[in-house]
Amino acid sequence: MGNALFLRAERKPKGERTFRMIGGEPLQTGFARDLYNQIFLGIPTGSAPAQEQTTGVSR
Repeated sequence: MGNALFLRAERKPKGERTFRMIGGEPLQTGFARDLYNQIFLGIPTGSAPAQEQTTGVSR
C-alpha cells in the first residue's frame, strides 16, 4: 500500500468538526475494520472474536 491515500475527518484541537476530509494515517479509533467485516465478510459488528474481527481469519 505504498501509494495508498488514507482520508479521515478533520478535527480541530478542541474536537470541533470541520466537515472536511484530510490525508493522514488511520486512527485506532476508526471503524474501518468493523465496516469491512460487516460489508465484505458478513460478520455482524461485535459478534466475532477480536482476532477474527481484525484479520478476517479465525484461528
